[in-house]
Amino acid sequence: MVSKDLETALSFVIHRMSSEAQRSGDPLDEEETYLLGHFPTERTHPVVHGDPEPNPVLRDFAFERLCGLAKNARLHDVRMGPEAADQWEFAAAVLQLNHHPMSWLLGWAWVKARRPRWDGPLLVGTAFVIVALFVFGAIGLSSIIEGKTETWRRILLIAGGCTYGLS
Repeated sequence: MVSKDLETALSFVIHRMSSEAQRSGDPLDEEETYLLGHFPTERTHPVVHGDPEPNPVLRDFAFERLCGLAKNARLHDVRMGPEAADQWEFAAAVLQLNHHPMSWLLGWAWVKARRPRWDGPLLVGTAFVIVALFVFGAIGLSSIIEGKTETWRRILLIAGGCTYGLS
C-alpha cells in the first residue's frame, strides 16, 4: 500500500520534471515517461554489487536526462520562490524514507533532504561521552585493583577488558 505522502512526493517530482522538460522545449518521450512511472526496484550496476570484474555498462541516456531535468527543475523552482526548496526536500525525504527508486534519481541530481542542525553536534557529543566513559572506567578500574592480590587483579582486569570489548 502506498502512503499519501509517497503519492504526493511522487506526483510532485514527476509533475515538476515534466514541466521542466516542456519549459526546455524538449518534452519527455515515451521511454522517459514510462521510466518515471516504472523505476527498476534493484540497482543493476555491477560496481554497486561488488563484482570483482565489472563488465562495461552502456550509458542510460534516458535516466541521465531525467537526472538533469530533476536538477534543473529544482534550481528553477528555488529561483522562482525559496519555499520550493522545502517542497523538494520533503519529496526527497519521503522517497528516501520509503526506499522508493525515485530517491536514486534525486540523489544523482543532488536533491537531498537537509539534515537537522543539531545532527553534527549530537554526533560529536555522543563520541565525547563514550570516550569519557572509557577514560573514567579505566581510572575507576585501576583504583579498584589497587591493593588487591595478583589473582584478583587479573580477574578484575579480565572482567574490565571484556566489558570494554563488549561495549
